[in-house]
Amino acid sequence: MEFRSKKTVRILILVIVVISVTGFLAKKYFFPKAKETFITAVVTRMDIEESVLASGKLQALKTVEVGAQVNGQLKKLHVRLGDQVRKGDLLAEIDPVLQQNSLKDAEASQEYAEAQISAKKALLHQLELSYKRQQELAAKDAVSKADLESAQAQMETSRADL
Repeated sequence: MEFRSKKTVRILILVIVVISVTGFLAKKYFFPKAKETFITAVVTRMDIEESVLASGKLQALKTVEVGAQVNGQLKKLHVRLGDQVRKGDLLAEIDPVLQQNSLKDAEASQEYAEAQISAKKALLHQLELSYKRQQELAAKDAVSKADLESAQAQMETSRADL
């Protein structure tokens, strides 16, 4: 669209401005913002279950973190939600089967390790005797130097392993 004169452009701009101002004023005066309303009630003493009609988050005055140091299935729970507890109070009983089995496994592992140590000590004693025998024979030139070195290496390896 082409405009032929500056006068036409000015009139067009003036019409746009007048329409904009008229729209703004009409919105402001004919369509005002709705006033905020609040529901109010008279304060009275009643049972709290009957008078609370609000939603929100209730927080305890004092909270205590309770943690467990063992795992297992609960056998019996001695407290309820909201009960007051003190240090040393029994909160729950946990089924001891898992801990007893773990203890038995640990004891069996310990016994196995002790048996292995005893076996290695016996082997070391045998290799020490063999090495002494090889030394005595080597002193009489009755055994090769390789056999003596082999007996010594076996003894030292067994000692390091123990």
